[in-house]
Amino acid sequence: MVSTVQSHSQCPGERDCPEGAPSAVGDDETVIRFIPLFEQLDAVDQGFVVNSKAFSKDELACKDKNRKSASLLRDELTVGDVVCLRAKDCNREDGWAHDPVLARAKTSALRDLRDDRGRREACVHADPIQDHLGRCATHAYVRHAHRVPDKKEVMNWAVFRAKVATEFSDVRHVSGAALSTPVSSLSGSAP
Repeated sequence: MVSTVQSHSQCPGERDCPEGAPSAVGDDETVIRFIPLFEQLDAVDQGFVVNSKAFSKDELACKDKNRKSASLLRDELTVGDVVCLRAKDCNREDGWAHDPVLARAKTSALRDLRDDRGRREACVHADPIQDHLGRCATHAYVRHAHRVPDKKEVMNWAVFRAKVATEFSDVRHVSGAALSTPVSSLSGSAP
């Protein structure tokens, strides 16, 4: 049974609470995105930031061929063991095998993203899942509010992907430790 908290015309269903979810995703929540590859990060003076490679156009449009979306976890509602288990499953860097990397963003910041016409760009939905790791009631996803991928709009999609990535500014290991460069990346693309 889906209960509606509030409706939003640009993001229909966003304020719904799907069966199995604790609630709709609130503006005051923090969401987590796993960073499985070092190439999804850029080095800056203060450490590392997420880049647009962490969010594919197809995931943000919910059009991925495997029906994947830009998966998130709801930070305050997800037990630490679940975060760790799912982060380790997602991780693709040998150097982060025991302490994977994640990034956090405020839901309100994602929902505040606007396009050049002033329209809201990002929707954040509750999306409980059942997968090979078991049930995850606190799974969520972020998607674009208006478009499906269009080859003519490559620049618009690049800008949107970068905007979403920028909001995930708290990058660290699952343990809370400052981010380290994975040993496997030192010989390759790491700065």
